[in-house]
Amino acid sequence: MLKRGKLTKRFLMKLSSGAYIMSNLYFKKGVSVYAAWVTPLLQREKQWKAIVDLAVDQKLCYVFENKEAAEKWQAGIFLIEK
Repeated sequence: MLKRGKLTKRFLMKLSSGAYIMSNLYFKKGVSVYAAWVTPLLQREKQWKAIVDLAVDQKLCYVFENKEAAEKWQAGIFLIEK
């Protein structure tokens, strides 16, 4: 994980394009309400609108180098014991 923080518009606008962002809110175990690549700066307003529409703004989020790193980290959290 590169960083974590409150998902504000300012936070989003400072992220590097191509990073992977994942909200801390889940539909169900292991399925984040919002997970996406950080878009190029010119498209961030549209991305911000999607974040607000899903009500994950102002909530904790995690930023990763790529989707694979996010999925690996998430799998460690939701490890199911047999």
